[in-house]
Amino acid sequence: MELNQSDAARRIAEAMSGKNAAFMLGAGISLRRQTYCPGWVSMVEELIRVIAADNFRDPIPYLKEHLQLLFNETFFQIMSQTLTEQQTSQAIAACLDAPSSSNIHRFAAWSTKHFDTKVLTTNFDELIEVFDCGPPKQRPLKLHGTLSDPLSLRFRANSVFAPLEQNLLRKVGNAIKGRVLVVAGYGGMDIHDVMPALFCGSAQPSEVIWVKHPSEDPHPPLVSRFFTTETHVITSDVDEVFQAVFRRVISSSDVTDEVLIDWGFVEEECNDQNWWIRNASRWASNVRSKNAPLLKLLWARIANHLRLYQVVVDGEKRNLADEAYESILDLGDTILNFEARSRAAYMGRISGRSKDAVSDLTKLIAELKKAIDSSRGEKRKKYREHLGWCEHQCGIALQHEQRYLEADQQLSKAIETRRKLKDAELPLSEFQRYMNGRVALESSEPIDDKYYELRWQENLAKRLDGVATEFKSHYQMEFYGLNLHNAAFVYQSMAEDANRYGCPEDQVLQLAESSRQRYEQAAEIRTSMRDPRMIVQSQVRNAQVSLFRAVRTSYGKQPMTKRMDLCESLLESTRNLLSEINDRYKKIPSEKVRARHVDQLRDDCKQFERFHFPRKHQDWFPDGAIDTVERIDRQAMAVRDDQNRGWKLAVVTAILDSSGRSVLMAQLGKYSKRYGDHPWVLPGGSVDPGESPSAAAVREVEEETGLQVATQDLRPIGWFGRPDMTPHDSDKAGELLILFGATANSRRPKVTPNPPEVLDAKWISVNLKRFEDGWHNKRYKGIVLSHHMYWARISQALMRIKQATPRFMIYDQNLISTKPWLKIERPQFEIDAFYT
Repeated sequence: MELNQSDAARRIAEAMSGKNAAFMLGAGISLRRQTYCPGWVSMVEELIRVIAADNFRDPIPYLKEHLQLLFNETFFQIMSQTLTEQQTSQAIAACLDAPSSSNIHRFAAWSTKHFDTKVLTTNFDELIEVFDCGPPKQRPLKLHGTLSDPLSLRFRANSVFAPLEQNLLRKVGNAIKGRVLVVAGYGGMDIHDVMPALFCGSAQPSEVIWVKHPSEDPHPPLVSRFFTTETHVITSDVDEVFQAVFRRVISSSDVTDEVLIDWGFVEEECNDQNWWIRNASRWASNVRSKNAPLLKLLWARIANHLRLYQVVVDGEKRNLADEAYESILDLGDTILNFEARSRAAYMGRISGRSKDAVSDLTKLIAELKKAIDSSRGEKRKKYREHLGWCEHQCGIALQHEQRYLEADQQLSKAIETRRKLKDAELPLSEFQRYMNGRVALESSEPIDDKYYELRWQENLAKRLDGVATEFKSHYQMEFYGLNLHNAAFVYQSMAEDANRYGCPEDQVLQLAESSRQRYEQAAEIRTSMRDPRMIVQSQVRNAQVSLFRAVRTSYGKQPMTKRMDLCESLLESTRNLLSEINDRYKKIPSEKVRARHVDQLRDDCKQFERFHFPRKHQDWFPDGAIDTVERIDRQAMAVRDDQNRGWKLAVVTAILDSSGRSVLMAQLGKYSKRYGDHPWVLPGGSVDPGESPSAAAVREVEEETGLQVATQDLRPIGWFGRPDMTPHDSDKAGELLILFGATANSRRPKVTPNPPEVLDAKWISVNLKRFEDGWHNKRYKGIVLSHHMYWARISQALMRIKQATPRFMIYDQNLISTKPWLKIERPQFEIDAFYT
């Protein structure tokens, strides 16, 4: 609801007189910012320009498309790490006019003292003097930093440089609950400016009056997102509104103020919109005159963070990040020299320009160790910090070269170095070592089986959760989001392993849900920080988890219709995430790190759409029990002979020896081109027109292996639909495969292969793990197809469980033999999932 100035002043004055007002005051109430309020993006652009101007032609035209990667909190953190907190706060103070207190500040202090008005502020310095550090209940609540020691803290640029006050969330909630909240001097675009207000929950004001600067967003997000109570917006000069409030209040009370009584409008010289640009230039000149190398280093770190590896400047491709680091190599500062060289090695690795990043980093590590031995004090600490970073990056480089054991050793050294320093990035090295171990295991080059131990992974996930909480409590949102994301990945791996090891369905889905929640939290934090690279990282992983949950749900014990609905819902969620990721990729220049994951996810979704239970293929589901040969024959032939369905039929038969430990397999001859290298398979083939599946099974076994079985010896094992399978003798998609099982009368009876269709036939031990991904051995001179060994394992288990009956499913050969998290659960653990 829009208010005019008179109505707004009246409502605020009434609330003050009733001691029921609260003010949320942003930087926009500072004197010169009342007439022109530069936005954060404009301010960051200007600061980057004055920082880089000494080394490069004005870079801003080439940076605009990249600046969405540099959230202001991240920018100020880079500044504080490179320069000093004091110099960083001076830069922000210069651009925000923060040290300049105004009559609004004095009015806020006067209102607090006489009318118990609660004040929340994103400012700091200008409020210290006017509040005179009075009683705690009269001090403003700082939404960044703390007022526990205001004289020593002075101005702090957001809580990157100062922790939040203890119990601040509760205090903010109590301060605004049931009061008329007046928001002024705050644009509402940066939710971190009012972080405590985001979590107030039920502590809502009775109404909100938003005094909006004409240059601010017409619909401040804070209003609609965080407050459900009635909201009024007034577009007006903040100074004029509070003057009008002051006049109304003193007209109906005995309280006044000798300074505010002469309160006038903002002076004309404050209307200059370029005041803050001149302030920023003066700040940069001052820093450059005192410590020019640090300003060069700051520009290099900014260029590196923005990944300015290939920027077209005047038609010429330039690597601004490399140029920036090269500019500080000859400054004679060994610490800066080490950083420049290590970052150059890092940039070379991730951009693909360096042919031997491991060698570059290894040389740096050796030099740093010598430097550490010959130095003391703060310099030695700096060298150790660089050493930990280089060891970490070298470990990653070794991992990318698939030298997993060496990577593990290097990352262990990084962990040891960072642990001694109590480095905040220690958890990143611990997680990276875990990642390296996982990749090694998946690549069949295991370092340590502990990376598959659920208990060990659970402890790591809890540690990462704890570290993330610590970063959140210190308001370091970048590391909070990063550690949440890493913890989510561990939970994702645990879910996949629990699925692989046959843990209960509830446990698998609970782990997947824990992963999803953390990915979403990480994505939300990263969204608020406006870094699309990190957002995409979390969203890609979340999409993987969503698809994993869909795959796992399709195997569940719930009724078929419910499973179909859940699968389709999860698949739709995955598609939506992929659509968002595609949109974000368009805004990320030269960033394709996750592109291959996105492409793989698209392919997996398409495969799964064929694999799970789509409604359009319900007509081939069995109409009733398929637990006898007669019933499975009758229903299968009905699918084939129906005019609307007309699917082809195929059979596969698993013949077990009398011990139940070996299965009869045939080595393909002339048909082996489809699979390659003459694979070993279970006997089977197409069902001829007019022939029953059981008769076809008996015929195929005898034709391919010479072994004779009777129809009454067969037992139905599975009913597998292949909706997208096009048989070789048909131009129409759709094939129904019937799996039978049988037991031979003796231990490995003699068999006779039938060349050229079948080159050989043997009794092969049913060892699922050995054949899980297809196994090639000189003994058999060919590969044993994993899905055929899987069928053999199902048959082996079902033949032992006399009361079990087959359960139908859709079969897709590709999904069985690709990535571990898409594989069908292995039968020794998952028999109950397929049979009832």
